[in-house]
Amino acid sequence: MSQIEVICFGGAEALECSEKYPFARCINYYSINDPLLFVVPSAAKALRTGFMGMGGIKHHKGGGRQSTASSLAALVDPDAEPEFVFLTPRAGDPIVDHGLFGPTYIDALRWEGRRYVTLYLAPWHPILQFAVRKSNSLSDGLTIIFTTILRKTVLPLVALVMMTNLWMKEHIIIPIAIFLSIIWQKMLEWMRIVRGEDVYEPVVIPSDVKAEANAS
Repeated sequence: MSQIEVICFGGAEALECSEKYPFARCINYYSINDPLLFVVPSAAKALRTGFMGMGGIKHHKGGGRQSTASSLAALVDPDAEPEFVFLTPRAGDPIVDHGLFGPTYIDALRWEGRRYVTLYLAPWHPILQFAVRKSNSLSDGLTIIFTTILRKTVLPLVALVMMTNLWMKEHIIIPIAIFLSIIWQKMLEWMRIVRGEDVYEPVVIPSDVKAEANAS
């Protein structure tokens, strides 16, 4: 827990360093018109008296700890930070200024973010992040190009091939198959005639016989 940094923006409860919770760093940001100051007595008291509470528990290399929760400790230890930081409201509206991404807390949030990047991220992290963004944008660009090529060229070509195959099937392949089938049947019939085999000849019934059969 001694390596944890706790940062609170307009919290409903003020967080403080103590022997039980020896945070490495504990900061409570409040806009001076934040409505929650009415329900957080310690923050309201700090705003009225100017006693901010500096840093909580200070850790030393030898393993010892020293309580620095006083304004006097801030004068002795320049590294100590106040546990309460009160910000000037930007919007002038308590509801708007209470929002984390509102105009009041957003600057403190950005500052804490820059502090974290400076202290804890490797020097090459921005370069790596830039390379990742560029690779992602390059990947998105290649995807768009591939999709455009597929939509503009490949899909129309596939549709043309399918339409051509359908037309050839209906107008060329099927008629040729029917024609070859007729020729084959004729060739078989001629071969039976040449061999002297019985050849089927359709029987033609005269019209008068058909009329008599129908009359009966």
